[in-house]
Amino acid sequence: MSLEKKFVPELVDAVFAGDQELMLDTVGGASVSNLVSESEARQLHDAGFELVCRRIYPATTDTQTSMTRLYSIIQFRREQVLWAEICGNSYVSLQNGKNIAWMVIVPPSHRLMDEQDNVFQAHCRDGLNILSIKPVKLTHIWAGIFQVHEAGHLYDIAIGAEGATRSLDEYVEGEVRAYRTEDALVSVITQGKFSTVIDDIIITNAFDDPTDILMVVRSDHQKWEQISLRLGTLITHEFPASVSEMAMRYGYYVTAIAFRIAERQASNDGDLMVKQKKAIVTIMRAEPSAARIIESL
Repeated sequence: MSLEKKFVPELVDAVFAGDQELMLDTVGGASVSNLVSESEARQLHDAGFELVCRRIYPATTDTQTSMTRLYSIIQFRREQVLWAEICGNSYVSLQNGKNIAWMVIVPPSHRLMDEQDNVFQAHCRDGLNILSIKPVKLTHIWAGIFQVHEAGHLYDIAIGAEGATRSLDEYVEGEVRAYRTEDALVSVITQGKFSTVIDDIIITNAFDDPTDILMVVRSDHQKWEQISLRLGTLITHEFPASVSEMAMRYGYYVTAIAFRIAERQASNDGDLMVKQKKAIVTIMRAEPSAARIIESL
């Protein structure tokens, strides 16, 4: 059964249960089939980043806070982030230039492949601001979207907005900033259609709380297929290139809907932040690897 050809209800269960083995069994392939070489991964992420940049400029001159932050992160990624590679326990630069942060592809045989739960992980290690990326297959447009989200975390680490040690509240607030930036990017890519369709989904299904969409994901596969395909085709008609991409797409759709519910209900900016932080915690508690992060803070 091919991931590229068919929506698989069992895979939805596996994704939201965090069951990696079931994910692989469902699509009938070994984990290596989801991987590319380190050089291919770097090319993929550079191409994906340039693709979303072409969609942004000169698409908008919006001065909203979310767009201002998006522009800052794009500039940061262009001017302040270079590629490095992992050699044992060290990082070796692959590019010359002045920078304050690095992106590295985790070699498939490296221990970080097991230690790092997610495809992307931004962190400060040994005084270096690092975005570690597992070399999984991704479509170009989504590689760019995910990278902007994670570059937001890397940007916050570099400017001191995210520290090496964080409280749960600080961690969740960082996620809100990252998802708001991702939403701003997707809005530009879809020319505003994404939020319009989400509004229709919310109204049609009478969603009133993040738990409502999580319930659909878990118990109504047909409805979730309709929702995910409707949102996904606004961005690209390409099928996910890997199980990991499917999981990350799903995570974004759920969060985008939850954030829009919060926007529709919030009375002011402060109330919106509170509601979106609550949504992040609710969603993270529903996914085991994310729940472990919450429990560790």
